[in-house]
Amino acid sequence: MKKLATAFAACMLAGLVSAQVESQNIVGYQTFEGLVSGGVYLIGDQFALVGGGSTVVPIASLTNGTLKAGSNVSSGDNLQTWDPSIKAYVTYFYRTGYGWVNSTNNTVVTTDTVDLRNGVFLRKKLTAGSLTFSGEVYGRTSVTNDNLVSGGVYLFANPWPVDVPVASLTNGTLKAGSNVSSGDNLQTWDSSAKAYVTYFYRTGYGWVNSTNNTVVTSDVIPAGQAFFFRKKLSAGSLILNRSF
Repeated sequence: MKKLATAFAACMLAGLVSAQVESQNIVGYQTFEGLVSGGVYLIGDQFALVGGGSTVVPIASLTNGTLKAGSNVSSGDNLQTWDPSIKAYVTYFYRTGYGWVNSTNNTVVTTDTVDLRNGVFLRKKLTAGSLTFSGEVYGRTSVTNDNLVSGGVYLFANPWPVDVPVASLTNGTLKAGSNVSSGDNLQTWDSSAKAYVTYFYRTGYGWVNSTNNTVVTSDVIPAGQAFFFRKKLSAGSLILNRSF
């Protein structure tokens, strides 16, 4: 469903990666392709603005790919982000001649942004197509999602163009428990099974698949995929570390 190409990946294949190139910008692009008409996709952006050094990307810049424009939210492609300040989703649609428009007030977006740490929903309307993210690979080795409240549900994303092992997500203030109801939960989308996979943070074991109750070893959050995180019974934080 996705195609990924980065200068970093090319260097890895050629054996040219060196710690001495940290000062150089690593740029690339990622295309989510094969998106079907009517499909709903849970995705994340792995590329910041070149030279920006920030996790924030303007929504107005997300115009690359085969997007379907329309006159309203029912005919143009939709993008949904979570606004923690109002605790609600904000829906944008791709409007003919204007670009991304806020569906609530029908205004063209200029300052609205998407954070690389957060996932977004893309809803394809009436036609198949693709969406391309491009820019600079986020340079920090870790990101912290903090101030997570007890009982809260969050839509996060893998902010790097490489897979992140689920088993590595052990940093932060996580709540362990004996089952899926008492330990923090993480949900990812399994594209092959077309279903969500739920993990819980089990006391003494780490992340465990809630279906078969096995400790995860090879499960990953793929590059370009968002995931749900559910805080159970206590407040805390979640820290993601990159694997390159």
